[in-house]
Amino acid sequence: QDHTLEEADDLSFSDSTLSLETEGKKHRVDKDNNRRKDSSVDKSRAKKIPDGIIPGTVNVIGVVGAGVMGREIAFEAICSGAFSQVVLVDIFQNSLESALIEIARLVDNRISEGKLKAEEKNCLLGKLITSVEYSALAVCDAVIEAVRETVEDKGNCYRQIDTVMASAEGGSENGYWIFSNTSALSLNV
Repeated sequence: QDHTLEEADDLSFSDSTLSLETEGKKHRVDKDNNRRKDSSVDKSRAKKIPDGIIPGTVNVIGVVGAGVMGREIAFEAICSGAFSQVVLVDIFQNSLESALIEIARLVDNRISEGKLKAEEKNCLLGKLITSVEYSALAVCDAVIEAVRETVEDKGNCYRQIDTVMASAEGGSENGYWIFSNTSALSLNV
């Protein structure tokens, strides 16, 4: 839910800062000091969804990076029931193989906990597509990036995703989403 700056004081926070974006400016409201800090956000390079185009639902989601976070995201995505397919991409085949083993183990855990039925396992695992090629993302409506926390790796990842998605049939016309799983890096659009 979107909130105005005036409403910020009435919201509860897990930390003391709320970020809001309005009219190309990023506003940080420090609840403890009750003040607003403005910082410019350069959105000139961000691709805009053309007028009249309404983004559709996300049926196929991609995850880039098969490390701990990426495999967990892919696992939750296949279990959610929200996606017809989940495409997991990593540049290392051995990372994908490890991810498949771990995801199957996580599904087994959910079965043993009674949260999934045993007969669902093959269907869930069948939703997962793995590839060492970024081109596999061309079928995705949205992509979650979960690569190593370096500016170089994330930058390379975004360029690869953008190249694939922009050239995908309907990709640049209908737009697409890229989400990031980052905890330490500030991402500029």
